[in-house]
Amino acid sequence: MNINFSGISKKIKAFLTSRDVLIFSLFVLLSTAFWFMNTLNVNRELRLSVPIEYVGLPENVLILEPLPQNITLRIQDNGKNLFTYYKKHNMNPVIVDLSNTRFDTEGELNISKTQIQQKINGSLHGTTQLLSFSPDTIGIRYTLLTSKRVPVILEGIVSPAPQHVFKQKVQLQPDSITIFCTEQESASITRVQTQNVMFDNITDTISETIPLQALTNVRFSRSSVRLTAVAEMFTEKSFTLPVKPVNMPFHLSARTFPADATVTFNVGISNFNDIEAKDIAILFDYAKLRPGSNKHELEVAYDSLATPIFNIRVKPNEVEYILEEQ
Repeated sequence: MNINFSGISKKIKAFLTSRDVLIFSLFVLLSTAFWFMNTLNVNRELRLSVPIEYVGLPENVLILEPLPQNITLRIQDNGKNLFTYYKKHNMNPVIVDLSNTRFDTEGELNISKTQIQQKINGSLHGTTQLLSFSPDTIGIRYTLLTSKRVPVILEGIVSPAPQHVFKQKVQLQPDSITIFCTEQESASITRVQTQNVMFDNITDTISETIPLQALTNVRFSRSSVRLTAVAEMFTEKSFTLPVKPVNMPFHLSARTFPADATVTFNVGISNFNDIEAKDIAILFDYAKLRPGSNKHELEVAYDSLATPIFNIRVKPNEVEYILEEQ
């Protein structure tokens, strides 16, 4: 048996587009719209969960027990206004401001039902009736912490690229922070550390925010520090200088062979012209003479803070000497 699908399709299309079906559909839509509008004008109840946000907690106050993070509200209003609560998904959080609260050494602070209700009402429509809410009071058990300033220690590797050197010491800003903890914990904490970092092959300036490693039950005045490292290429420089005897007894003098030595070192290119021969001395230290030997190792003295130099070599590094009565 052959079925004429084309004919069936035409009949269905004709039925759906007929005047009676269109009029019926219009009445269904109008009825739905009137029902929805009527529903919006009828007072109904709604339960909402509203987040609580605690602000202004002093750094030296430790909360001993978990605090409620949400308040469940039971409210009543017409459907139209209740629909706006659904539409916004969430109401503004209830703000519990503790910045002006007086905290004693240890105790419990209570946020009363009246205080909470005032905060909730500020987020409701004027026509919305607050029937109940839970929890209706908030108890905050706390203790006061002691404070202490401790240094921040860099954990990890920060190194320049080959043929480069840091112009200055790698810096952490700030290099110390204030911690807040119990007196017992404070006695055992002497420093805080950054998260482990790896910055190598540095050829220029880097500046990065580095998080600090958290400590259990310890609050930090800040959670991160700023690491700054400035790298540049280095070069070599040398001076030939007279050997200078030091720490000599008043009745003795020393003559060295040779009388001069050459000091060679590496220095960043930005400091190449800053370091001069007068900034460095090659020393023959009488106080470090080895008994029974006529040779002595030379030392180099310089102000390491004024101009950083490194990889210092002296040639010759040992001299022969004779001591003479004055």
